[in-house]
Parts: sequence; structure tokens; C-alpha cells
Amino acid sequence: MSSRVFEIVELNDGEYILQRTEGDDEPLVRIKFSAEASDFLNEALTGIAKTMIEAGLSEVEYLVEDELSRYPDQPKPDSKTLH
Repeated sequence: MSSRVFEIVELNDGEYILQRTEGDDEPLVRIKFSAEASDFLNEALTGIAKTMIEAGLSEVEYLVEDELSRYPDQPKPDSKTLH
């Protein structure tokens, strides 16, 4: 079962990533600001990256809920069928 706990990490090169806290080494999302944007945004950069990722996650949650409402008989994510 894949982890559903995520973390936002700022890498040494200034890139921000969203990754699972356990398991997969491949980031789910990467955000890299240009040098111009980094200079302009300065201390606000981390907050903006976090807000961008949170907005994306909210949209994914909305899309999943919408899809599940179209097919109410389908198993919900993380549910298990026991036989």
C-alpha cells in the first residue's frame, strides 16, 4: 500500500518538491523558480511554493471526489475487498 502522507521539501538547488514521506524516491511534483522570480519573491518564495502545491492537491481532491460521485458502486481508494 502506498503512503498517503506527503511532505514539501526545498532542495539545495532551490527547487521545491512534493514527495511521499516513505517509499518512492521520485517526487510527485517539482517547482523551480527562475532566478528573476527568486530575486523578486525572496523570503516569500517558500510560502508561494507551498500555496501552489496545496492548490494543486485541492484540485486533485476535487477531481477524485467528482469521479467517485459518478460511479458510486466503485470501491473507494484504500478500501479492501475481503473474500
